[in-house]
Amino acid sequence: MLVNKKQKSNRILGYFLLGIMTSMIFFVYPLQADQGWQQLVDEAGAAYEKGEPAKALNLLKGAVELTLEGTEARAAVLNNLAIVIEANGDLDGAESLYTRVIGLWAQLLGSDHPNVARTLGNLADLNHRRGQFDDALEAYQLAIATIDTNNSLEVKGLKRAVHVSYAKLLRELGRNTEADQVLKKVFKRTQ
Repeated sequence: MLVNKKQKSNRILGYFLLGIMTSMIFFVYPLQADQGWQQLVDEAGAAYEKGEPAKALNLLKGAVELTLEGTEARAAVLNNLAIVIEANGDLDGAESLYTRVIGLWAQLLGSDHPNVARTLGNLADLNHRRGQFDDALEAYQLAIATIDTNNSLEVKGLKRAVHVSYAKLLRELGRNTEADQVLKKVFKRTQ
C-alpha cells in the first residue's frame, strides 16, 4: 500500500516505491533540503523493480550517506535498505536494520506513528518467513496495537495488510478461530 502523505510545505514530496513485502510497500518522503539522496532512492527503486537487488543495495547505501543522522529521511532510506538487504538474503542484517529503524521512527515520530507499524510489519513478515513464529506473532501484535486506534484513511490499507498477514500466520499455526476474528475485526472496521 502506498501512503499518500500530503504536506503543505515547500519541501519536495519524493515517494519511493521499493517493493512489495507481503502486501506492504514502503515510501520515502521529504525531510531534507538536499534531495540528492532522493535520486539515488529512485534509481534503487527502478533497479529493484528490474530484479537487480545488488544494484539497488549499492544505490541505497549511497543514499544513506547523503541523509542526515536522526532524520526521517535517514529512517525511511534505512527501512528501504533493510527490504533490499532481506531480498539479497542477509536476513540477520535485515532484522537488525528493521529493529534500528523501528527505534528511529519511534524517536522521531512517536511510538504510535504508522511508520512504526509498517516497519514492525516488515520485521514480523521476516520472522514469519524464517519460521520464528513467536517473534512474528509479537511483532504483528505490536504493529496492530500501534495503529489500532488510528482510523484515518492513511492507515486503512496498512491495517488491512498487517491484520491479513497476522491472520495468515494464525491459520498456519492452526488458530483458525482467532484468524477469523482478526479478519472480521479489520474488515468490519475499515469498509
